Amino acid sequence: MAWKILVVDDDQPTLDLMRMILRGQGHDISTAMSGTAALEAVARSKPELVLLDLMMPDMDGLEVCRRLRANPATASLRIVMLTAKAHPADRAEGWRVGADEYITKPVDPVDLVARIKAVMQRPRPETPSANLPTEMAHAAMLALGAALVWTLAVDEDGRSLRSAAIASMVGEEMTRMFLRALKGGVGEVSFPMARQISPLTDVAIGGNALLEKPLAEVRQLAGGDVLARGLDLVGARWVSVTPLALRGKALGVMLVARQGDAPLTATELRLIEVFAGQLALATENNRLIQRMERQEHEAQREKSFHQTLVNTMGDGLVILDRALRITYVNRRFCRMTGYEEAELMGRPFIEMIHDGDRGPADGWLTRVGGTSSFEKRLMRKNGSVLSALAVHVPTEQTGVGDVIVLTDLTDQKSREATLMRRTRQLTAINSAGRTMAASLDIDSIPQTILEETVRVLGARAGSILLVDEKTGGLTFRAVAGPGSEKLVGVQVPVGHGVIGWVAQHGEAALVDDVRRDQRFYRGIDQTTGLTTTNVVAVPLLIKRQVIGVLELVNKLEGKFDADDLAVCETLAQWAAVAIENARLVRDLRAHTRRLEKAYEELQEADKLKDDLIQNVSHELRTPLTFILGYVELLLAGDLGPLSEGHLKALEIVRRKGQSLTKLVNDIMTLQWLQGGGLDKRPVLLNGLLAQTAQAGGVAAQNAGLKVSVEAPDHDVMMDVDEERIGQVLDNLLNNAIKFSPQGGEIALRLRDLDDEIQIEVQDSGIGIPADKIDKVFDRFYQVEAGLTRRFSGMGLGLAICREIMEVHGGKIWASSDAGKGSRFTFSLPKIAAPRPNNS
Repeated sequence: MAWKILVVDDDQPTLDLMRMILRGQGHDISTAMSGTAALEAVARSKPELVLLDLMMPDMDGLEVCRRLRANPATASLRIVMLTAKAHPADRAEGWRVGADEYITKPVDPVDLVARIKAVMQRPRPETPSANLPTEMAHAAMLALGAALVWTLAVDEDGRSLRSAAIASMVGEEMTRMFLRALKGGVGEVSFPMARQISPLTDVAIGGNALLEKPLAEVRQLAGGDVLARGLDLVGARWVSVTPLALRGKALGVMLVARQGDAPLTATELRLIEVFAGQLALATENNRLIQRMERQEHEAQREKSFHQTLVNTMGDGLVILDRALRITYVNRRFCRMTGYEEAELMGRPFIEMIHDGDRGPADGWLTRVGGTSSFEKRLMRKNGSVLSALAVHVPTEQTGVGDVIVLTDLTDQKSREATLMRRTRQLTAINSAGRTMAASLDIDSIPQTILEETVRVLGARAGSILLVDEKTGGLTFRAVAGPGSEKLVGVQVPVGHGVIGWVAQHGEAALVDDVRRDQRFYRGIDQTTGLTTTNVVAVPLLIKRQVIGVLELVNKLEGKFDADDLAVCETLAQWAAVAIENARLVRDLRAHTRRLEKAYEELQEADKLKDDLIQNVSHELRTPLTFILGYVELLLAGDLGPLSEGHLKALEIVRRKGQSLTKLVNDIMTLQWLQGGGLDKRPVLLNGLLAQTAQAGGVAAQNAGLKVSVEAPDHDVMMDVDEERIGQVLDNLLNNAIKFSPQGGEIALRLRDLDDEIQIEVQDSGIGIPADKIDKVFDRFYQVEAGLTRRFSGMGLGLAICREIMEVHGGKIWASSDAGKGSRFTFSLPKIAAPRPNNS
């Protein structure tokens, strides 16, 4: 089928390409290169579809879409947004302003044609709430930083769980691949509503959420392998599946898939539950709208049926002469109008018609040429009005006079009025829900909620009371109506009055006459001066816990009925979610402020620690230098002869002093690495490796160890800080000597790879347990206390090695087989990597 399409883009090559693609499909194409030109073109050419670029200089696509939707003449126009921006927030904004579809550039021709066909063949919703689940899925995705949020709804007969809305940060093509992976091909994704089919159906049936489960754990559940196959494509690592339910009725599920390393916090998990509650309400609202549309369709069918039926048989029957006077009526017509037959005979039929429905000479009665039908209001004998469908068959066809068959439309009009009232209520509910969701201020949101509810249900007054967390009583937080301002802050005990009963039992109350209800308490009327006659009160529930009560007083027209109660319960659900949302945001903000303060205190403590270490290290170096200097003089005999015992004691002092000096130097090295620079220059790594082996050769020989060097035949040059790289090699070699048994071997290896240089030190020592190997590079870490006493050391050597590698842009790691030895390897990139930020 061909359609009339307007393409709007400020890029001429893009316009030419789109025109060529779409004209090849037989469509009638017109173009515009700005938002203003687009609005003029729509008014002039009246297209069936607009392909609208998001980014334009004078007026962006979002504003054009808003204006088209705000104009009744173009409100139902199909609009597809086009943009190179792929961020989900842009897509959510496009749907929020009323776009039917969102296509990311560059456009695939086959996909473009298929998407346009789907949009044009899909019935466009008359209310904005049909897009609400999609909008809320995008909101949940953005709030939780999720890779994908997917909602599925239980169909009307409860037999299957079907895909309803999906929002993704991984791109539209990956989203389609995700759905195809679950389906096993192209088509709608659905699951039979039975247990052990999928984790999705198990959650929907059982009502128990799966929160923050690793993907591997989900894969092990019944049917989880199919779900995991799709989630693998979007890179998901954590999965949450939450039931969507309302008043105990299963409506569907919400799946949240995340790529992060860490699970969500408790506060973020509460956010998932809040979004699930909102989606449940949106799903139920959509069902109500669809049910209403079906009822309206059935009413239209019934009306058409009556129009066909009365051509041969009707309720009221009237025959007129050529002067259009009544010559015959049946009993049904007499009952319809309240007249006796004798009162109607010879009366001009035009007198039975309401003045507002009479035309000039009432041409519908004198019309010649066939049967005709009209809706007319008849005047009853008692002066009331009766709506009727009048079918007129002229004399030329009957031979007995003009025949009029009249069908009473009272019931039909009543149904139509009911449908119109429900439409207005649902529209108002959606409007109120959006207003509630727009505020996150816990101090102002109850008043906003109350004012919207009073407006929707047409109440004289109303109030919202919230449970006081300290006293457990109900406190008036928002009021509306005459004299109600006196109630703000007043507390009502739970169980006292109608509102106290509602809070105590968690059930709604509909009181059409408070004089006959023993629960009613007149003390409130005495405070406000208002005389209460009828009341509707519903609990505000979060997870079946009462957090407050919403009460409306004195309906302006008539009394509150069951329909009003149902609307009030829906608004109360919205209100509870909105208030809980506001509380959650308030708590999050307070928690953020506490974290910021703690972080500032931590930074100050870290600075004090660094200053302390630096000062202590500097203060230790000077006396240690003097101590070791005098020990050397004593051992050399420059200060006089010493006994053999004195010499042994001084040798111990020298070794311990040297150990302490090394510790201080190590601490100073760590401080320097955090703030100092590198003295880089070209260094022959072959020679540096040989020097290290030679320097440690004496210690190795004394320990009964053999040291070997393996290096390429060619020179391996690198721009490095020779002193620091030498320090890394010395530390690794000393560790290998310290932990290798007598007779063991130590190997130093140099490898020249494509993009990096690797140096490896391998020993034949005691090895490192597998559960400790990731911690050996931490400061002051020792694998076992017994080894510390046996081999000595403070656990700074490997930490220094890691710091030196990081400032060089390299890496260091370890591997080990317990009891067989360890292998420490570090790498240096041939292309200098950016220095990491250690702040």
